[in-house]
Amino acid sequence: MVYGTCIKLPGEFFDQPTINMDPQNFVTKLQQQMEDIKPLKPSSTEINISVDRLKPAYLLEPDHRNEQSTAEHKNTTPNPVDPHLMPDKQPTTSRSRKINRPVRFRE
Repeated sequence: MVYGTCIKLPGEFFDQPTINMDPQNFVTKLQQQMEDIKPLKPSSTEINISVDRLKPAYLLEPDHRNEQSTAEHKNTTPNPVDPHLMPDKQPTTSRSRKINRPVRFRE
């Protein structure tokens, strides 16, 4: 809505195009324009990130189990453990936030 203009219905927001172009010509021009588009070169400088700041990647181990070990795993069920009884692995602040130390300081 613009000050000084009449209120329009949703179908009246856009005017009919004044240029009538056949679809084949439109597609050809669009393809030419898309071919001319190229990415811009970055204007920033290179940024070096130390290895200590990277998070470790956790990869799944390959499944090399034999049938006997899978049968043993099926028979055993994990014991339910109350999470409040388990000791915290990471130190926490006075407001119960976990402290994440850099990799070089971890044990």
